[in-house]
Amino acid sequence: MPAQAHPKYRKLIATKILAARGHKWIGNEVPIDSEEGYEFNAEQLNVFQDCEFSVLYEHMQFAQATDEDVADAGDDETIRYVSRDAFEVAGEYLQLPGAAFVWQRGTPAAPNGQSIPMNVGKIMPSAVVSVTWHRLPEEALQPGSALWQRVFGSDEGDDQFLGKINSAEMFGMPQGCVLFSGFKPIRRHSPLGNGYEWDITFELSFKPSGWNWVYFMDPTDHTNSGFYFVGKPGSGVQPADELDDGVSIYNSIDLNDLFKVS
Repeated sequence: MPAQAHPKYRKLIATKILAARGHKWIGNEVPIDSEEGYEFNAEQLNVFQDCEFSVLYEHMQFAQATDEDVADAGDDETIRYVSRDAFEVAGEYLQLPGAAFVWQRGTPAAPNGQSIPMNVGKIMPSAVVSVTWHRLPEEALQPGSALWQRVFGSDEGDDQFLGKINSAEMFGMPQGCVLFSGFKPIRRHSPLGNGYEWDITFELSFKPSGWNWVYFMDPTDHTNSGFYFVGKPGSGVQPADELDDGVSIYNSIDLNDLFKVS
């Protein structure tokens, strides 16, 4: 059920009824019979013409969309009840295989040309993107459910999504650059008062160079330096949407399927 939006400010949604009281009393639900001998044993319930109540409206964390909107978007559930909560950027120092530095001087005197006895590295940008899927039905995340099996794998041998990279674009990030690295479900009371719901935060680690691509610094010719796919001998270069399992560092799958309950 879509959240109730404010009639004027559509980015505000009703989250709680703070108080309620009857307006204009019109009678009792069970009228009193004044006839002698009448045995009345029911409670009197006041009946009012209207109800006045105070509603708390809060800023909406997510966009709303109807089932028809989702169908028109190719069954993309991320257009509703999904919020992007954090984008933490960091620099990661990585050693560079194949790299070798030597001392350089303007003259042939020592230590010109001598190897530097230390590891060579490079700062690589990366980020952790936190995305929360709000108000999932309680039964959507139970052992044996479709979402549970996608995250953790199944008894039938289906591999888990956790620890895999995206084979298709995801939230605008290219294929092969997103690693499913974390999963935090929180169980909450439903605001409708009819049970429990889940808010699930997915942690997605983003590396713009791709998770199966490693920087190579050519010690002889700088024109060959750059990012290269790493795989088993004879595998050839395999993009994430065509990647065979077990060929490179990370297997790939369409991580957009995490945002489906069936």
